[in-house]
Amino acid sequence: MKRATRRQRFLGWTIAAVAALVVVLLVLVGLGILSVAPDPPAKTLTVVGAERWIDQGTTASGRGWFGPSYYNYTVPDGFPIVVPVGGTFALVVTFSNFDNQTHTLYSAVANTPFSVSGSRPALPSVIPPRQDEPVYEFLITVPNEPGARLWLNVTLDALS
Repeated sequence: MKRATRRQRFLGWTIAAVAALVVVLLVLVGLGILSVAPDPPAKTLTVVGAERWIDQGTTASGRGWFGPSYYNYTVPDGFPIVVPVGGTFALVVTFSNFDNQTHTLYSAVANTPFSVSGSRPALPSVIPPRQDEPVYEFLITVPNEPGARLWLNVTLDALS
């Protein structure tokens, strides 16, 4: 029987050492002593709640053209919500024009650090008299503040 050459013995020991190292690493991972780095967590923020104000006139009876000027969005409306930083979400507003004449919704503005990046339908938008429940989506862009817990205020202008 031939003796292994020095090179063959070195190769054999190297393979054995690598195999032993792999086994040790697998055991350490299995025991939870060593862990594989997870993907970094998604950078998000929480919009805790929202308030919506409408600058509007009143009907002959003293009621706001579109009803109450203030609405507070909370848990029943789907808040709080978690949004990727720099992302957008839709704030949905349902209108009823309680007046006997057409009124225009001119603009929507959000408090800093939020911004209104658009709406569906686009503004300005005419809401005919006695039209019930046209639905508007205001696209809100959130800031780049990972982990923040923020409150949104949106003001709608129907007076300009």
